[in-house]
Amino acid sequence: MVAITDFLLAFHPSRSCRGAASTNERIQEGPMFPSMSFSNLPRAHIDPIEAPLVALRLILMMVDPEASAETLVLTLDDRRCGVSITHVSGTDDPDAVLGVIDALAESARTSLGVAGLVVASIRPNVDFEISDLARWHEADRSCWESDIELVEWFVVGTSISCPREFCGIPARWQR
Repeated sequence: MVAITDFLLAFHPSRSCRGAASTNERIQEGPMFPSMSFSNLPRAHIDPIEAPLVALRLILMMVDPEASAETLVLTLDDRRCGVSITHVSGTDDPDAVLGVIDALAESARTSLGVAGLVVASIRPNVDFEISDLARWHEADRSCWESDIELVEWFVVGTSISCPREFCGIPARWQR
């Protein structure tokens, strides 16, 4: 069963965040993952998300620690400010990410304000697969056809990887 939930990126410091504790256990603070509290989260429609680790950290705060597999998509406006995070559970099949991206890309085509996607496939106990290279190209094409940019796709399992890098495609981040 697939469940889709949208979260508006208008966090308030007093609100709790589902999955934050498990994220902090899995992603330790350090040079790659600077401390991020609710007080320094990028604000929706205000603060640009200019670095991949900021986007990844924001997405990982929304991970459901009980899920077997899920896909999270951060939508960005033309200034790279966050618009929303969409959470899709039940994406156990690695190809499910393509359906999620197709649906969001098509939706973005008709909605004003969405110019880019940052995707995270959460695959517990599974690593990057060679077939993710073909998935990257298909997802990128789907976004391009909808006139939005697939900024990044993170595969999070026993490690974190970016299929774009393995495809030899330059980073699409501003810094």
